[in-house]
Amino acid sequence: MDRTIRIVTYSTIAIVFILPIILFIRSGWDAALFLLYYILGVTGCMIVFKVLSLYLPAVWAFIIIGGCFIIAMHMIIQSWVFTVLVTLLVAGLIFVYFMGWHKMLTYIFVGGIIALLTYAIEFDGFHEVPDVSESALQQSESEMSQYDDMTEVAIGLDEDTLFCHMKVNGDVSKNDQKALGVACAESISRHVGEDQQVKGPDDDHLGELYDDYKLSISVKEEGRNAFLQGSKGVGAEEISWYLYE
Repeated sequence: MDRTIRIVTYSTIAIVFILPIILFIRSGWDAALFLLYYILGVTGCMIVFKVLSLYLPAVWAFIIIGGCFIIAMHMIIQSWVFTVLVTLLVAGLIFVYFMGWHKMLTYIFVGGIIALLTYAIEFDGFHEVPDVSESALQQSESEMSQYDDMTEVAIGLDEDTLFCHMKVNGDVSKNDQKALGVACAESISRHVGEDQQVKGPDDDHLGELYDDYKLSISVKEEGRNAFLQGSKGVGAEEISWYLYE
């Protein structure tokens, strides 16, 4: 075996075994398992290609397998960035194969794996943004309306911002208004978390929902123009409060 090919081959084997460990440390089981499934999928495609090439010209076998693989990956990950990476990898493999540079297949494969790793780490490609359902928001709205000091509440989603607009009795203190705002944020997080199976609120955190969505809270007293505004950016540690009079 040529020395260069031997080095690349052994490097490929090392990368195949090391990358799942790195992805597990970085993104948990979902990312590591995905990479293993990806490698198994590539291996399976190669086997199917060998079978198809017995009955079809190699170029058609490559196009069929490559196209199916790209479509499957896009349906699973649902990310155009990832689909472009996979498409480039498949196109590179096809080009190298038909140019007769077979020893370069290993380089292309390694390059593709490294590109996928970069995508996973830099773009957090395995993270799924939880879906905020109308039923979860309605449950939160119903829950908040049960508070004694509440006269009106509206909870909804505007693009990437969850909002909670409340009207309360005029004798509710500012601290109690803030407490109602936090309770509303926790209620939304809890109901969406139960619906989407993401971590809800605890003593130190409002929940994983607000790692992807902004939060806007307004509390207005009956008979007054002044209102308390609370806002929280994506990934922010706590709610910032402002009093408008």
